[in-house]
Amino acid sequence: MRVIVIGTSGAGKTTFTRRAAARLGLRHIELDAVNWQPGWRDLDRHETAEFVRRVTATIQDEAWVADGNYGSVRDILWRRATHLVVLRLRHPGEAASAMDSLATAGDNSALS
Repeated sequence: MRVIVIGTSGAGKTTFTRRAAARLGLRHIELDAVNWQPGWRDLDRHETAEFVRRVTATIQDEAWVADGNYGSVRDILWRRATHLVVLRLRHPGEAASAMDSLATAGDNSALS
């Protein structure tokens, strides 16, 4: 299972992804951690080719849960993903519902 989680800023992408990865026993990939370099250098903006290279290398595993909204790697991520979760949360309980849906969609029931 390879899951990409997208959503607006503050929707809880990283929190959701971290919990989903732990429950599924999968690697958590935080694209912000790949992007932001020491001194708050934005790799996607200043060295896009290097950012794309790092993300491409990072997602070669057969199983992961990744979060982030970066246009420069969207096609690469989405082609590799088996599941896409879009967080547009209006109520706190919706995160649990999204997790249940993810567990139901895959072969792994670890999220329920």
